[in-house]
Amino acid sequence: MKKAMQAFLCSGLVLFVALFAVGCQSSGNGGSLKAEQIVFDMECQISVSASEKEVACGTLKNSGTETIFILTSPETAKGLCYQDINGIVQISLNDLSIDGAEALLPEYSWFSQLVSVLRYAKEQPQLLESQGNGQFSGSTEQGVSFVVTARNKGTVESITVDRYQIKFL
Repeated sequence: MKKAMQAFLCSGLVLFVALFAVGCQSSGNGGSLKAEQIVFDMECQISVSASEKEVACGTLKNSGTETIFILTSPETAKGLCYQDINGIVQISLNDLSIDGAEALLPEYSWFSQLVSVLRYAKEQPQLLESQGNGQFSGSTEQGVSFVVTARNKGTVESITVDRYQIKFL
C-alpha cells in the first residue's frame, strides 16, 4: 500500500504555481457553492496541488445518499481504494471519519483536511454567507487550520490547508 501511495505521489505532474484547476458546478446556482450545499449538493472536478506537483485529481460529487471523491486515475492509486467498483476508486465522505481517513490515507492528509473543512463550513454557513470578496481563516475541531477564499458572496474560490491548495472555479 505504501509503495502504491508513493508511486501515486511520484506520478503527479509538475505544475506551474497556481495552475491547479477545479471546475465546480452546483445545481441551479450557476457555479456558486454555498456552505449548506458543500456536502450535499455539489459536483466538482478537483485537482490538489502541493509543492508544484499534482497530488491528486478527481471528482467530488454527491450521489443523493452520499458524497464521494472519485479518483480520475485509479490505476496510479492502487491501495488508496476505500471502495473500488469496476476499477473506479471511490472514497465516501459520509462513511469516512477524519481519523479513518488518516488511517486509510496516511500520506494524503489533504483528503481528511478537506473533509474536515467542508464539514466545518457546512456547520458554519454564516462564514461564507457573510463574506463578499475576501478570505476567512479558522481551525476545525480536529485542529485543521485553513483559509477559505470567497470570490463573491456564497461562492468558494479556494481552500488552503497545510501545504495543499484546492481551488474551485
